[in-house]
Amino acid sequence: MISSIATVGNYEYGFYWYFYLDGSMQLEVKLTGVMSTMAVDGDDGLGNAAMVAPQLAAPYHQHLFNVRLDFDVDGTTNTVYEVDRAAGAPNRVDLVHGVRRPVRRRSRGVR
Repeated sequence: MISSIATVGNYEYGFYWYFYLDGSMQLEVKLTGVMSTMAVDGDDGLGNAAMVAPQLAAPYHQHLFNVRLDFDVDGTTNTVYEVDRAAGAPNRVDLVHGVRRPVRRRSRGVR
């Protein structure tokens, strides 16, 4: 495992790369920090925030990460998969999930 921690604003981001014996790898990102709050008039959180104290809410938000890796491991006959986010079911806790598809040509992977 290779790890690093970055402090950005009021957040601490931990990046953990796992390398497995079968040649696969995994990135895990963890974060913690101080809640970003806002004053609200009332007790409903405006529908886009959670009430954390009377007239004090913390807005709902997500942190999305992307990584671009460009390398050849054991030759050029490897398959690269792109994982994109897609909306989850409305009643689920996980608001997004990954959709995995192979990138067949280098030109298709350019962003």
